[in-house]
Amino acid sequence: MALDADQTAKVQDWIQAHPFKPCPMCRKVTWKVADPVGLPFILGTNTGKALPSLPFICSGCGMTILINLSNVGLP
Repeated sequence: MALDADQTAKVQDWIQAHPFKPCPMCRKVTWKVADPVGLPFILGTNTGKALPSLPFICSGCGMTILINLSNVGLP
């Protein structure tokens, strides 16, 4: 799912409030934001539930961190 203008503004506000640190793998500060994803819960039986997350990807090495969408202010 691509972000609309309002959602993009919320992400930008969240980034302003939480400045990026250097990547723990390559020490570069070259993070980019990818489209939100829903990660399936795997533990136990398949419940059909997902963990909506916003990926941040290091352009230097590809390390990816996931931030829960509700922490960013997105549904």
